Amino acid sequence: MGLDSEIIDTEKENLKIITSGNLPHYPVELLESKRLSELIKRLKSDFDLILVDSPPVIPYSDASVLSSQVDGVLLVVQSGRTRREDIQQVQAT
Repeated sequence: MGLDSEIIDTEKENLKIITSGNLPHYPVELLESKRLSELIKRLKSDFDLILVDSPPVIPYSDASVLSSQVDGVLLVVQSGRTRREDIQQVQAT
């Protein structure tokens, strides 16, 4: 089964998704793997924009590990709820 069979069309034109499937016991190992790096390179050659949704930055390290594999990071915060100290901690890493 190749990557093309994992890419799912949506009702939105030019929007496709790939779900994570079953996660390994230690997701960081997958995020640091050469296989994920190769997948992202392949997707970059096939698509104009790739968005990767990750678990919350605090308390998980997954997003920090994943950030080294992508071109940029968009931090989503909730006004009045996300602490400024948490945002500063994320920016420092």
